[in-house]
Amino acid sequence: MLKRDVPRTNLIKGLISAHQYAQRSAVNVTLTQTLRSAIKQRLKSIEEYQKAQRDDLAKQEQTEIDMIQEFMPKQISEAELEKIVTEEVEKDSSNAIKSSIERLGEKCDAKRIVEAVKKIKLSAAGGS
Repeated sequence: MLKRDVPRTNLIKGLISAHQYAQRSAVNVTLTQTLRSAIKQRLKSIEEYQKAQRDDLAKQEQTEIDMIQEFMPKQISEAELEKIVTEEVEKDSSNAIKSSIERLGEKCDAKRIVEAVKKIKLSAAGGS
C-alpha cells in the first residue's frame, strides 16, 4: 500500500531536480555526488539554525539528512578502509590519497580517506 509521506516526497522531488540541474551544469555528475552535496548543504543549514537558536529547523534538516542517507551507497567499514589505504601507502606514499580515492570510488567519502591516509602515514613515521 502506498504511504503518503509528504515531507519525504518533497525531499525526493527536490533531490531529483537538483540532480537534473547538476547534470545540465556539469559533466559526469553522479547521483551520489548530488546526494553528498545535498547533505553538505543541510549540515551548513543546521549550523546556522543552531547559531540562531532555531532547534526546530535544525531538527527538520537532520531528519532530511537521515532520509538522504537511506539512498547513499553503503560505506565501507573502518577496518576495510584502513587495509586498503595501507596497501596504497605502501605502493606509493606520495599518491596514496589519489589512488585510494580512485580505488574506493563511491564506497567511501574522500574526507574519511584523507584522514585515514594521514593517520597511517603518522603511525608509519612514528613507528620508524
